[in-house]
Amino acid sequence: SQSFEYNYGDFIPVLRPFLRGYLNRCQDLTTRRMKVFEDHFVQERKNVMAQTGEIRCAMDHILEAERKGEINHDNVL
Repeated sequence: SQSFEYNYGDFIPVLRPFLRGYLNRCQDLTTRRMKVFEDHFVQERKNVMAQTGEIRCAMDHILEAERKGEINHDNVL
């Protein structure tokens, strides 16, 4: 598995142009997936908690910890 921190192209120069494009696509896909998760799940749970004040699922507990400052938003995602 290719990591974003470790680039085989640094050690095998012929791979550099191929891996750069591949890693950019992977990063873009990861960013888009996190945006969908944020918009359609995290924000939805925040709205429900704001309206009802109830904690009903594991995500609600995570969001409550964020609200209290125990974790940051990156930890939520």
